[in-house]
Amino acid sequence: MKSEKQRGKMGNTGLRIRRVPLRSNGAPRVAERRTPSLEGMAVVWMVALVVIPAREATAGQATDLRVDTLDGRVYVSNPDLAVAGRPGDLTLGEELRIGAVTGDSLTDPAVFGDVIGLAVDDLGRIYVADGQSHEFRVFDSEGGFLRRFGRRGEGPGEFAELGGILLHPSGLWAMDRRARRLTVFDSLGNVLATTPHHDKVLNSRSWEPIVNSAGDLFEEDWGSPPWATRIFRVEIQNLGVSVVDTLALAEVSAPTRTFESRGPGGSRGIQMVTAPSNAPRWSADWEGNLWYGNSSEFKLHKTSPTGDTALTVELRRPPVPLERRQLDSLSEATGFPVADLPRHRDVLGSIHVARDGRIWILDPLWKRRPSVRVSTGWDVFSPEGYHLGRVEPPIPLLSFPRPVFGNGVITGVAQDELGIQYVVRLRVGERRR
Repeated sequence: MKSEKQRGKMGNTGLRIRRVPLRSNGAPRVAERRTPSLEGMAVVWMVALVVIPAREATAGQATDLRVDTLDGRVYVSNPDLAVAGRPGDLTLGEELRIGAVTGDSLTDPAVFGDVIGLAVDDLGRIYVADGQSHEFRVFDSEGGFLRRFGRRGEGPGEFAELGGILLHPSGLWAMDRRARRLTVFDSLGNVLATTPHHDKVLNSRSWEPIVNSAGDLFEEDWGSPPWATRIFRVEIQNLGVSVVDTLALAEVSAPTRTFESRGPGGSRGIQMVTAPSNAPRWSADWEGNLWYGNSSEFKLHKTSPTGDTALTVELRRPPVPLERRQLDSLSEATGFPVADLPRHRDVLGSIHVARDGRIWILDPLWKRRPSVRVSTGWDVFSPEGYHLGRVEPPIPLLSFPRPVFGNGVITGVAQDELGIQYVVRLRVGERRR
């Protein structure tokens, strides 16, 4: 990590992940937010615009791609290929499906009750965490069943409430959300260790950390307020976990409103709420870089492990405006004046960085089923930030559990009209020109 003196020599980029010092007990100590100086902002906007011609002028490549250099940070501004009526470069095709329509999940491993986590190893083996049976089922790369382990209980290898899995070089890690405990298994299902989880406030749905090539984990601090989201960087050593860094996504903070509240017995307190349609989005890649943005604008920032913003990616997509009646309804529900509310719907969905470096952004405006959120379309970018177009899967995947984006494949969970779940693997292809 660079010292403040070293950072000062680099100039003010106007975008930087702010590190939050930790107290002796591991909790984050909130620091003041830095704002870019007027002088630094002037330097940024005085940089000349460079227009890059189309690479080989393919049918899917726009000719008005813009690339700027902003004080050491590359800024890539992409036209929207979908609006321009140009097909994307990538396609998706189903190549594997695991699941049975009828049967007993206790005897048939292909009958899933409630899949709450997925993992895929380097051999293509698929690990499915079933929250209904509190167990794991392992399938080979062709979908053949290998083994199952785990069950409900409180002993070693048992779970009161299975809350997610993570495949790590040290083993398969699983969260017991109710016990706030992590259990580590080997590839055969043997228990290697158990250790308490560091976060006292967990997501009510699932534990979905992201691991990098060094074996470090990135987890959202669920105790941080939504207007100042913090990310834990967690180190695993000797089958134990410890928070070694805390990153605050200050640049994507949402507008807030403070008001006085009254509790039982007439006690008073101060509460803060955030404006709707201003949610932070973030992910991490295999190299340990953070990718983040705000749902209200289609703009991504890539920040290196040292905390420097190296790349900003923009998609020039016209937002869908909110109608006046929608704004009035939001104002009444949240207490925000209409003037403080966003004027359009979310444009940036969840962020996923595949092992091959491509960035997949869920389009929040794609259709959703009434009872579940499904991923029916992504905008895809190259590692350099070039828009490759929109991609629609042949089968809508559930947004939860989060799909696994590997080298040229996506593994996720789908659900039919009767609510029956199955695991699907999609192959990423390139469109012929």
